[in-house]
Amino acid sequence: LWGGPEPDSTLLLHVWAVRQEAAGRSTGEGRRACGELRIPLASLVLHCSGMLFQTWVMLDCPGLNDSMTSVGKGDTYAFEQHLGMGAQERFQPRICMTLFQTSDLGPGGKLLLALDAPSDLRSARWGALLRSQHQHAELSAALHLAERDSAAAPSMGEGPRAEDLHAQVDAQAR
Repeated sequence: LWGGPEPDSTLLLHVWAVRQEAAGRSTGEGRRACGELRIPLASLVLHCSGMLFQTWVMLDCPGLNDSMTSVGKGDTYAFEQHLGMGAQERFQPRICMTLFQTSDLGPGGKLLLALDAPSDLRSARWGALLRSQHQHAELSAALHLAERDSAAAPSMGEGPRAEDLHAQVDAQAR
């Protein structure tokens, strides 16, 4: 949730795992860094209609994005890659997030995706819902395939690779 995009602003999210809620509020013990994500707001507006709705996004290792920027890979490139791979990389750290502007909230504080929202506003944000639905369908199919494959061959040790699962999901979708 943000007030409005500054054209060249980048939102930096740090994600930690904690055992107790109180540990998440401090910078001391009990927190483990899971990753970080840089979201260029201009890219979010341009490629995502200004909104992410329950969308899986892959995380970078903490500090990795700074080193990638120094070798010519910018925040926009990294964000687009992480967004595209959010549903594909089951074994990489990722988050499911919703991000929108405060102007997308109605008078009652609800997100303007409800049936009572004006149709022009709902259709402007339709892409975010479609992306979310597609990602969740892809994840669900991949998890079912992985479960089926692991049940069929429990002694094989390592499960199918994410790329193989993605190809099977695409084939089933056709």
